[in-house]
Amino acid sequence: MAWILGLVLSLLVPAEAYQQVFLPRNAAQTLLSRQKRKNFLLEELRPGNLERECIEEQCNFEEAREVFEDMEKTLRFMSTYTGPKDCSSHGHTCDHFCKSHDDSYVCYCAQGYKLGEDQKSCIPEVPYPCGKVMVPSSIQDTDLILRAINGDQQCRRGEYPWQVLLKHDNEKICAGAILNKDFVLTSADCVNQLRSFTVVVGEHNLEVDEGSEQTLNVSHIHIHSRYSQATFENDLALLRLETPIEFNNYTIPICLPETDFAEFFLMNSEYGAVSGWKLKKGRVEQPVLLGLPYVPYIKYTKCEGLQHFPIVHRMFCAGFEELVDPLCYLTRGGPFVTKYRSVWYLTGMSLGVEKYDCNMIPVYTKVSRYINWIKKIMAQSLSGL
Repeated sequence: MAWILGLVLSLLVPAEAYQQVFLPRNAAQTLLSRQKRKNFLLEELRPGNLERECIEEQCNFEEAREVFEDMEKTLRFMSTYTGPKDCSSHGHTCDHFCKSHDDSYVCYCAQGYKLGEDQKSCIPEVPYPCGKVMVPSSIQDTDLILRAINGDQQCRRGEYPWQVLLKHDNEKICAGAILNKDFVLTSADCVNQLRSFTVVVGEHNLEVDEGSEQTLNVSHIHIHSRYSQATFENDLALLRLETPIEFNNYTIPICLPETDFAEFFLMNSEYGAVSGWKLKKGRVEQPVLLGLPYVPYIKYTKCEGLQHFPIVHRMFCAGFEELVDPLCYLTRGGPFVTKYRSVWYLTGMSLGVEKYDCNMIPVYTKVSRYINWIKKIMAQSLSGL
């Protein structure tokens, strides 16, 4: 055990030093929040443990499934689990999310929606609610998969309104996703590699000023405290903007799902969608935003060993061999989204790693494992902590 602890510490120290040296100038006041964690340092090296995952830490469905490695056993356990009740084991009748209440369940909604009179439906209560695309697709949904396979991945302006571009000295470097008017989520590795950058929302064609672009500065950068440059685990950074985003038909936040809803419903969907600009050798190869609407989730067992770094349970793979090239070369740090009842939710973020084997299916950070971290950092940042 001593040598394992030594190995983990040797990986953590350089990453922290690196962050201190290479954080952008516009993030001089960056807050790097650190959460206390049960079994810190050794947790990811330990095998699944029911008491640790579900009793001590109050597990969710996906964590229980990792322990049992069997869907039937997991469902049986969650139906009798005495911790917080999980809607996933009882069917989902809510439009968005549900929570336990007096041995029953109460529905609630994502940001920008209110609960309908039936106490199940979610109705928009703002002009631009999260995950709701206002611009109609240029082609029918039934033709989207054909568009992807035929290589015509250019999307219509506004089809992915949560898309973010990070720019450094007029270079187009990384991507991200709009969470709300004040915050953008991206890759920690992307942020670490840039000395300064701006955030651009409403961008579509990089070579044309289309009038929908907004360029914003960053006031604080919150890099996940357990991000590892060696293994690319916890590759997330939350950016707080100096000025709020103005929403319109081309700039809309993506919905942040609840953890169990994401892992039981969204990530059990057959497909998700990705978007970004195609880069090769650090240069923009296609200046128009690309969108791949039907990108299949890959089972974890088929995902292991695909890259030169370990693919852990906080990551997932998605894609198919016919589209490895456009998928792999999309701007790093971009969103992987999943649609449920006409609303899009954020389920993944592409890794920021540059040395990536583009002959293999891409890997994404599993956003569902970081919902609490994201919400906590946003709340602390807005309160001035």
